[in-house]
Amino acid sequence: MCFYYLVHIFTNKGGKESNGAKNARTFLFGSFAYICLYMAVAHYSLKNKFSSGILKSSLIMLFVVDLCTMGYIYKSYYGRLLTHELFATDDSEKDWKFDEKNHKYDRKSNEDYELENEIEVMKNNLKKNTLNELKKEIQKSDDDENNEGIS
Repeated sequence: MCFYYLVHIFTNKGGKESNGAKNARTFLFGSFAYICLYMAVAHYSLKNKFSSGILKSSLIMLFVVDLCTMGYIYKSYYGRLLTHELFATDDSEKDWKFDEKNHKYDRKSNEDYELENEIEVMKNNLKKNTLNELKKEIQKSDDDENNEGIS
């Protein structure tokens, strides 16, 4: 009766759905199911005072177990803790790389940072070369116009 787990396993909108959309839908539907169950337990406890505490504490324990299960599933699927998503900033995201093939986040190593720097240098060199070629073409066209005016 772990609603988050059941919603996560049995709902799939299609292969092109983003992971964030599936996680958000899991949270919303699972929370709605827990709210409905809590309302049913609260209504039942109004009639039977004896079982009120037992049912509510059981529901709370079920909720905690379900959250722990989803945290474990998230950690095993993505390779990092669920709390990282809650407290992530743009600066902290720069330290992680996502492997699309394995669906895992890994911390960037020094080699990854060196590779990124090398790519940036290559992009800047390409931009400079393109700019220099454009300048040469403009100068050539200006020289051709000036030569036509002299003839």
